[in-house]
Amino acid sequence: MKHINYRKFIKKTFRASVKVILREEQGVKKNKDPECIHQLRVALRKLAASFELFQDVMPGQLLKKWKKDIGIFSEVLGKARDIDVQIEFLKDFKNRKRKLKNSQGMDVFILILSDKRSRFQPQVIKAIDEFDKSLTIKKIEKEIKILPFDFKKYKSRKFYRHAKAKIEEKVNQLLVFEEFVQNPDAVEQLHNMRVAAKHLRYLLEQCGCFYADRLDVFIESARYIQKALGSIHDFDVWINKTVPEVLAGAGKNKELIDVIDYFRNECINKRSREYKTFALYWKKIQLKNCWAKLIKTVNCFQE
Repeated sequence: MKHINYRKFIKKTFRASVKVILREEQGVKKNKDPECIHQLRVALRKLAASFELFQDVMPGQLLKKWKKDIGIFSEVLGKARDIDVQIEFLKDFKNRKRKLKNSQGMDVFILILSDKRSRFQPQVIKAIDEFDKSLTIKKIEKEIKILPFDFKKYKSRKFYRHAKAKIEEKVNQLLVFEEFVQNPDAVEQLHNMRVAAKHLRYLLEQCGCFYADRLDVFIESARYIQKALGSIHDFDVWINKTVPEVLAGAGKNKELIDVIDYFRNECINKRSREYKTFALYWKKIQLKNCWAKLIKTVNCFQE
């Protein structure tokens, strides 16, 4: 294959994300289903990942501006999503611990976070309105409509060369944190490693169709690392931030204090198990030379 229809690919990629963004914004405003904000954030991430892949053919200054606007928007959504996840986690925790002696204390804990989320909702609505006013989506749609028709016969070698460079860049950003894998106390570094795995995963997903499904196994590895480190980070937030904050405002509410102490110990134990599982997985894929094989795979498509 000497040429690819890059124009069609760019349009399809951007429009897939844009469609989800426009659909989910209304659901996020209503705040009745936490899945809406999750899907909106995923679509925004995929859109941002597209900028990485297409920066060789799209106006650089525009991509930089769009990425900044999406980053500001995503940051607010992320704070709301974190609270949503915590509320759902507590509800699930309560259901699984049916013999929990202090269920009333847990109900108060859930109520505190639910109230926090309700008070944050106006900021979410404001962020949506400001993002819409920036006309970022409309500007993106305008640019993809005027893509040169030359891109219908884009040299495949040029695309693969650019994709390889971006993939190598993301792999190296992930491996920067390898030295911290065996350190369970490296909270910040493990969190940053999760972010790096997420960026690698989304990039591979975006360009995977040009590699005849040869990237699937690497996408799955990146997804697993992102998910595992995400779970570990969630426990770190519970242990180091949320629990202390709620305890500070608990006053003399013994039922609430008791259930929070119990919950914190459960989080510490679960975090330890999650970390050990992740560390073993990382060792396993490194023994299989996972990332070296990824680079070798993408190199094959340049020949």
